[in-house]
Amino acid sequence: TTVCGRGIIDGNDFVWGQHAPNMLTITGSHVTVKDIIIRGAASWTVPVTNCRDVVIDNIKILGGRAQNDDGIDIVNAQNVLIKNCFIRTDDDCIALKGMQKPPADKNVEGITVENSILWCDRARVFLLGHESRAPYMRDIQFRHISIIHFSMVPFLLEPGENMRLENVLFRDISLYG
Repeated sequence: TTVCGRGIIDGNDFVWGQHAPNMLTITGSHVTVKDIIIRGAASWTVPVTNCRDVVIDNIKILGGRAQNDDGIDIVNAQNVLIKNCFIRTDDDCIALKGMQKPPADKNVEGITVENSILWCDRARVFLLGHESRAPYMRDIQFRHISIIHFSMVPFLLEPGENMRLENVLFRDISLYG
């Protein structure tokens, strides 16, 4: 399945706290999302939940108008590649969560974020492990990233409820507070 084009998905009419829907929810396997603009989310912008083999390429997320407007939330997913993106949010730009308990295929692993520009107005740029109950989160790479604005710590590694966080690599990260 592919979602692509030169269009804009606009959520500016959604009101935070009034059951605002996610802008683009990915729940399948072998999904590609590329070349779109998403603006004005009032909740998680792009949740990637219970998926395998997902590519998110060259999307622009223009948030920052509502709290809890996370950019991309990877939840119990495997083999996810995020590349060539611009993400501006009020809340976390990229969050990895293992919110569901086992079976083993509900872990978070094989995640790569590369060649992207990130801007977070209020929370963390990268949040790993918060609200997590899966046994592990592993094989995660962040490389060639420019963080052009942040107010809190840009990286929060917080494995929850005894979840193991293994083999995490940050390489060539530029910070411009």
